[in-house]
Amino acid sequence: MEAPKRCFEILLLLLLLVSANPNAFLHRALAEGVTPEEAKQLRDENAILNALMLSRANDRTVGGSVRGMFYHAFNGYMEHAFPLDELRPLSCGGEDTLGGYALTLIDSLDMLALLGDWEHFASSVEWIGKNLQFDINKTVSVFETTIRVLGGLLSAHLIASDYATGMKIPSYDNQLLNLAEDLARRLLPAFETPTGIPFGSVNLLHGVDEHESKITSTAGGGTLTLEFGVLSRLTNDPIVDLPYEGWFFKSDYTCAAQEFNAILNALMLSRANDRTVGGSVRGMFYHAFNGYMEHAFPLDELRPLSCGGEDTLGGYALTLIDSLDMLALLGDWEHFASSVEWIGKNLQFDINKTVSVFETTIRVLGGLLSAHLIASDYATGMKIPSYDNQLLNLAEDLARRLLPAFETPTGIPFGSVNLLHGVDEHESKITSTAGGGTLTLEFGVLSRLTNDPIFEQVTKNAVRGLWARRSKLNLVGAHINVFTGEWTQKDAGIGTSIDSFYEYLLKAYLLFGDEEYLFIFQEAYAAAMHYLYNDPWYVEVNMDSAAIVWPLFNSLQAFWPGLQVLAGDIDPAIRTHKAFFSVWKRYGFTPEGFNLATLSVQQGQKSYPLRPELIESTYWLYKATRDPRYLDVGRDMVASLQYGARCPCGYCHISDVEFHKQEDHMESFFLAETVKYLWLLFDLAVGPDNLVENGPYKYIFSTEGHLLPATPQISLLREHCSYIGAFCKSSDYNQESRTSDIATDPHEANGSGSNEGQVHSRFSSSSTFFESTLTSGLVKGFCPGLSHGQKFGITYLEPVDTTNQYESANKREPNMLQSHSMVVVPDQGSDYSHSNNDNDHDNLQENQ
Repeated sequence: MEAPKRCFEILLLLLLLVSANPNAFLHRALAEGVTPEEAKQLRDENAILNALMLSRANDRTVGGSVRGMFYHAFNGYMEHAFPLDELRPLSCGGEDTLGGYALTLIDSLDMLALLGDWEHFASSVEWIGKNLQFDINKTVSVFETTIRVLGGLLSAHLIASDYATGMKIPSYDNQLLNLAEDLARRLLPAFETPTGIPFGSVNLLHGVDEHESKITSTAGGGTLTLEFGVLSRLTNDPIVDLPYEGWFFKSDYTCAAQEFNAILNALMLSRANDRTVGGSVRGMFYHAFNGYMEHAFPLDELRPLSCGGEDTLGGYALTLIDSLDMLALLGDWEHFASSVEWIGKNLQFDINKTVSVFETTIRVLGGLLSAHLIASDYATGMKIPSYDNQLLNLAEDLARRLLPAFETPTGIPFGSVNLLHGVDEHESKITSTAGGGTLTLEFGVLSRLTNDPIFEQVTKNAVRGLWARRSKLNLVGAHINVFTGEWTQKDAGIGTSIDSFYEYLLKAYLLFGDEEYLFIFQEAYAAAMHYLYNDPWYVEVNMDSAAIVWPLFNSLQAFWPGLQVLAGDIDPAIRTHKAFFSVWKRYGFTPEGFNLATLSVQQGQKSYPLRPELIESTYWLYKATRDPRYLDVGRDMVASLQYGARCPCGYCHISDVEFHKQEDHMESFFLAETVKYLWLLFDLAVGPDNLVENGPYKYIFSTEGHLLPATPQISLLREHCSYIGAFCKSSDYNQESRTSDIATDPHEANGSGSNEGQVHSRFSSSSTFFESTLTSGLVKGFCPGLSHGQKFGITYLEPVDTTNQYESANKREPNMLQSHSMVVVPDQGSDYSHSNNDNDHDNLQENQ
């Protein structure tokens, strides 16, 4: 070991000596018989090597040298050889070596774009589009023409036509794509052979010569798939694609599409540079977003196959609103600012439309609030100077139009409401648990931003109304009558119709710090894990008996591992995610329903409407564990979406996951959630540089994927207003409006005390909200070890039929229902007094 070490030391000393005294090196060389010219060349080479060695600490210097190398060669070609094919660099001339169509310029286009040289890139594209033609009598190599010319044209086209690349050319109109298609069609005669393996050469004007050699290389015949495959997809002409039957065989994980494997392999090879996959996901977003803006805007959603649009919710540019915070997340200030400006000037909600309270809240209200919080805050880096709370004003106007839906005896809202006329008298009284219990984040944030407690109060009352009617097993059903409180579907689960009820319990606590939500979540989660969890799957059971109703995995359950990460329960999340992903691997997507008894797709539930839930859980598990297998999962999902769901103007629903049949619809949540979680996953892998990971606040994602920041105004309000004598920012947000409207029995909660907790829940037709007072709620802190029911006085409540009392919306009689300390008081008057309570006391119905 000593000899190599000694040699290394000698070499190091020689290097230092030469770098310190280059003239000594020159004199030594001359003394040994080297000519002065040769010695000077040796010295220059040594100086270059030293410069490069010393620049290891700053590789940007070497990168600059490489950039200079490119321009030395490119400028030499343009000055001395263009428009001939290639440069003769010693004689500073040019020659045609392939077809005589400015080969070196075409081959250099995407390198110009890569260097960000828009001027040279744009001028080169313009010249080629105007001057290049292939109707020439030239015999060319199929292989070389494909990889150099066809590939160069396609790559440059994809860059020049897409805003997402940052190199979009405004005047560009598919000239390179048209040239590429013309060239490829002139190469097609080469494939007319018995084996399908092409001739090595073809004449661009006359086809294959009768004397053309029938011998070709393996590379020459097998290295054409990428360029021709891309062209097929861009032109919707499959003529050069290999035929195959189906993509996935039914109930079989064998993939029969070579193209899919090529995409997946390319993504898997990019493990060393996950930024590449992140770029692919970014491109996915802009392919769909640009498709919507060009073909569907201002309608609600895109029809990606037919390149049209449709109004699906309210007719107010739904997809644009749902995409706002994703534009901000990508740092696309230009599109974000122009979209906010358009919405502020053009959007209005005084329209005669009946809309879903749930969908309108999570998509529109959430989208407006998230974008407002980004656009109004310098700390986000996306502040819009001209912005003046237009989105917040729209959000408040929209929320007030939704408030009539909450005018029910239980506080649980109707499922739909007309934005102009309120709730129709024939509106169904049946709503889902998720529909009534997934409104707290958006309405709560709005209350804090407007200093009006009404929005938070009604949604919290809705959660309490649902939880008060839970079964004795602490399970809730899927559908409930908002007037009688009777469960109309008693199937308990974590999926369809219930899923986000659990989600918003935990997230409302995380965002607002309200412990009541945490207590409910802890009990609900414990019950779910006890009665619904069959490791690693979840089933649906009867909420009263826990008897299994459906041994079914439905795709909406896939959010659950992500929620478990937020709750800190990682181990079962890992096992469940693995099980859920096995379904994706089997079909390429998750069907709406997968039967766990037959291990097959549930009949009637074969579709995949581009749902984000499994991707969302993948992101959260990677964030929690940094396990690279979740990046592999993400790559598989990107490959599936790119091959199976991508269509001309966006991404299509998959109507049948077994045969990958596309349907002409793209939900707005594909841009709001599906692509967002994929992009966040791979951005996190390469060292995040985005608002969520490196921004000024911690963010809570709404169930629609909208970013809700834990700012002091939103998250710390209760810290300053939760006890007597605390400072409150606004007198409007008073102590009465903040305290619970469900009475706490001091004897039950604290074990001792003399003051009786009293609750008054007032239903005012003039303002359409509940106000409440809780004297015992003024004491901060809770006794440890007590259940949520003991702390907040909520007990099991049997449903009471009040249908006859509420048949007419215009004839509401005062009525009070009491179960232990749970009281619901609808009242037509604008004021509520203790005397009114005394007058109604005889009408109380106790369910002991």
